[in-house]
Amino acid sequence: MSEIRKPSRLPERNPDTYARHRKEVFWQITFPFLLTFLIILLLLAGVIWAGVAGHDQLRRWADTSIVWLLIPPTGLSLLLLAINVGMVVAVAKLLNVLPGAMRLVQDYFKMIEMKVKDLADKMVEPVLKIHGFIASFSALKRK
Repeated sequence: MSEIRKPSRLPERNPDTYARHRKEVFWQITFPFLLTFLIILLLLAGVIWAGVAGHDQLRRWADTSIVWLLIPPTGLSLLLLAINVGMVVAVAKLLNVLPGAMRLVQDYFKMIEMKVKDLADKMVEPVLKIHGFIASFSALKRK
């Protein structure tokens, strides 16, 4: 039987694959997130600039109305942005922890699998011996 080992410490990361992973995280997560954030800021600045440019009274009331109409969606967008940032931070922290932890879980399940197989082999061994003796006895009887 093979020797059953207890899982050891987490293995060290491969620097090449980790560097490639960090680069992919930047281009696939961070860059699109920052680009979207900048577009939202530019749109908000454009709305504010358009509101400041008008001079006559009717234009001023229209701009004030637009600002008041934009406050709730902007607040909701900022709330969703904060939730999104929180989720990005949580996923980034989980990406540091989960691979190693899942490796340990996998090692423990492998250890359990080996123990169960060993126990099953020990439980079946007497039955196989009895069947072997019966088969031997039957073969001797036929001769």
